[in-house]
Amino acid sequence: MRLLKLEFALSATAALLFFGCTHAPPPAEIAHHEEAAHGHSHDEDHSLFWQRKDVEHDGYLISLGHHGAHFDAGDAGEPAVMIEKDGQPAADAKVYVTLLDDAGASVITAEQPTIYEPATAAEPAHYAQAEVQVPEGAKMVTVRYRVELPDAG
Repeated sequence: MRLLKLEFALSATAALLFFGCTHAPPPAEIAHHEEAAHGHSHDEDHSLFWQRKDVEHDGYLISLGHHGAHFDAGDAGEPAVMIEKDGQPAADAKVYVTLLDDAGASVITAEQPTIYEPATAAEPAHYAQAEVQVPEGAKMVTVRYRVELPDAG
């Protein structure tokens, strides 16, 4: 059974951390792809898998997940984040991902910015395209998502 630990931090509220674990089989919340509209493949193994859905914060709904059914040791993984406010995608947030060891103590892949991908016929709007390399032999890794929400105005 493969395990992926998720860690979520909102920059505006440093004290707010959510920890969770998820394991195979993948969750039912999957966005399947049929075309490549933004520079990466969308075969079935590259579908969006949401591991934590609709975390509420200051009127935003944030979903955490990744492309592909799971992270495999020795392979690259692609974390993904979906952010909505009032039912609309939030295109002006900043989202970063870091890959850590299973304890969340040692950095494997330094923090990377993601890219906003507008909605297509194949998938919802989300932030992705920051690849993290899972080390050979890893049994569990932690993905840290850091989200900077737009200023309330």
